[in-house]
Amino acid sequence: MEKLLSSVGAMLYGMRVIMLFFYVGLVGIIFGILGKFLLETYKLMNTLLFDDLAKIDLIIKVLELVDMTMVAQLVWVVALAGVSLFVTTGHFDKTDMKKPDWLDHVNTYNLKLTFMMRVSSTPDHERHYEGVESPRG
Repeated sequence: MEKLLSSVGAMLYGMRVIMLFFYVGLVGIIFGILGKFLLETYKLMNTLLFDDLAKIDLIIKVLELVDMTMVAQLVWVVALAGVSLFVTTGHFDKTDMKKPDWLDHVNTYNLKLTFMMRVSSTPDHERHYEGVESPRG
């Protein structure tokens, strides 16, 4: 039984390479969000400089940019946490590769906790969309 459990554990540990495709996909998503962020920033700046924009529309556009930033941070934290788990200390002990210094200093638990606190403290601005007035005035 112990041999079977050891084989299953080794197989599951070996399958972690499959997760690499997910991490590469997450990095691609971050670049996609960056492209959309830059495009929306350009549109907003163009409107601010050359057109007239109502105050509430400006606030909504800025909050949309903040939302994109928060989503990108979330994806980054998930990818970083996964990579720090994916790249283990044992891997560097078996090869001549030097372990990256940042890997010892990354505390993914604190990153996730910090991000969660930021998201939960962000005011709810969803009710401003599509011209719906906020109860706060």
